[in-house]
Amino acid sequence: MPSTQVFEMARDAGFDGLEVIINHDFSGSQALDHLKELQSIHPVLSLHAPFFEVDGWGNKIDQLKRCAELALHAGVPLINFHPPNWLFLEFKFWRWLKQVKDFQAEIGQNGVLVTIENMPCLPQLKINPYMLTKIENMVRFMEERNLYLTTQLLDLNLPLVLALNMSDEAAAQGVATHSSGNHGAALALAAKKRSITAHMVMPDNAPEIKKKAVAGYGAEIIFCTPTLEARESALAEVVARTGANEIHPYDNFAVIAGQGSAAQELLQEVGDLDLVLAPVGGGGLLAGTALSVRHLTPEAVTIGCEPAGADDAYRSFQKGEIIPSTNPRTIADGLLTSLGQRNFAIIREKVDQIVTVSEGSIIEAMRLVWGRMKIVIEPSAAVPLGAILEKKITARNKKVGIIVSGGNLDLEQLPF
Repeated sequence: MPSTQVFEMARDAGFDGLEVIINHDFSGSQALDHLKELQSIHPVLSLHAPFFEVDGWGNKIDQLKRCAELALHAGVPLINFHPPNWLFLEFKFWRWLKQVKDFQAEIGQNGVLVTIENMPCLPQLKINPYMLTKIENMVRFMEERNLYLTTQLLDLNLPLVLALNMSDEAAAQGVATHSSGNHGAALALAAKKRSITAHMVMPDNAPEIKKKAVAGYGAEIIFCTPTLEARESALAEVVARTGANEIHPYDNFAVIAGQGSAAQELLQEVGDLDLVLAPVGGGGLLAGTALSVRHLTPEAVTIGCEPAGADDAYRSFQKGEIIPSTNPRTIADGLLTSLGQRNFAIIREKVDQIVTVSEGSIIEAMRLVWGRMKIVIEPSAAVPLGAILEKKITARNKKVGIIVSGGNLDLEQLPF
């Protein structure tokens, strides 16, 4: 069936638009003429760009540039790049992504976004032949977490979506949040892409690498003492002073939904799981994970994992009401804050269990992932695996999925 006829049918059926798949041997002028013809019939929402079968990584960049040029001239706002799963195991691919990052920044100024879809689950650890890990940021519409330097080219992150969807009037006021660093860096980058001001309240003991990242994206940093009360008080002052729009790091339904897409892709890729584990601090990731699991695989068990030295979520879950985090002591700096109200309501209903993990097990889990998987993860991301190593969770002969939530830490201060 001719593609023009397909577009006519989509128009008559009331579809918003279609994605066009392009071949690796497309001709620029010929493809552009055809694409414009399709655009005249019905909107082309995006171009689906497969991994081009050409020799050399430089040639692949050239192909992607040709695709972007095609999208730009045809008025197509989005390119979805679909590499094969095996490619993510190639070291050269990750170096090549740096070129894509630079290229994405260049064409992004012209209104074309490049996303890389369906980042796969990573190789399993040998503790359990059925254990799979999913990097939290390797999904669309997610915050920047693990693989810190490349995450912005792997997904259209949620803070960027929120920033881009603001009206011009709202955007002119800027954005503000409080964060230990991960959410703050994502929002700072989103604000930079939208050319709006960003104000980040950060605890003064946040890791230097996270402070530098937030500052590097051009945000104003307001430091406070490392307590939730101080963070929220400082944020309230910033909002009152600047009129900025508050983008809460976890007590926000849009953030919860975005973070839940990690578990969604995990389940869609590997099928049914017996257990799904996620770390818990403020509860955004755990709440989103639980929603996805309950909807897609209702028989699976969702377990939140928390440092024993910051066990307010565990105690809140047991008591049935939020117990604030006071004086938490753990190397998992991304899990220090108290649960949000929206998050806790979902967690109480959808999460099956919350367990605590010792500092020793967190460090052991970090070493295992670094050594076996060759993946840099921060302490917060190691907590779920630590729960298994500590035998807080029975994983033998079960199919287990773990959400890995961050890779931002000072290499000068490794705990091992």
